[in-house]
Amino acid sequence: MLALMDADGNIAWSGEYDEWGNQLNEENPHHLHQPYRLPGQQYDKESGLYYNRNRYYDPLQGRYITQDPIGLEGGWSLYAYPLNPVNGIDPLGLSPADVALIR
Repeated sequence: MLALMDADGNIAWSGEYDEWGNQLNEENPHHLHQPYRLPGQQYDKESGLYYNRNRYYDPLQGRYITQDPIGLEGGWSLYAYPLNPVNGIDPLGLSPADVALIR
């Protein structure tokens, strides 16, 4: 779950997502524009894709739609997102990282 708080500490927006980034629920009583998704992805309403700074991710497919800009240095698949999105992230769209290593 993601949430935005106002200056008084009240929830102004909240969204719930599955492990691949598909939106399950959204509470937006103030009609706020909130483009950020998991982890740090920016939602493109026009295409329905998420931008990860270096390429676009499709949450319906669970993979990137453009090749990894660093080629095979990012892994064996040029379009792969972490195989386990609960324990792995790829916020820059360059190479997956284990969440445990980041903590």
